[in-house]
Amino acid sequence: MSVLEAFHQMLAQRMDHINEHILNNIEDYQRLNDECDGIFAVIIALLEEGTITEIGKLLIEYEDKKLEMQSLVETVMYEQGVKDGCCLESILHKNF
Repeated sequence: MSVLEAFHQMLAQRMDHINEHILNNIEDYQRLNDECDGIFAVIIALLEEGTITEIGKLLIEYEDKKLEMQSLVETVMYEQGVKDGCCLESILHKNF
């Protein structure tokens, strides 16, 4: 396993841990997640009934892409934070 692969594996494990053990214990996060799940369930039910037209399908596709983008942003930000922390540790180690 390369260093980059190990780094990405560590990031994935850490982000999973944060999601499972930290975010799920934050009431506002859990409430918003439940509300989103409820809204999405209504949208899917309406789609299955044929109530929503092609625009509804496009809105769902749009939301899926936005969620995918948000996930990518969070991953990149977390990765950069780890890199910044390593850089800071190196600077502090040299100066102290």
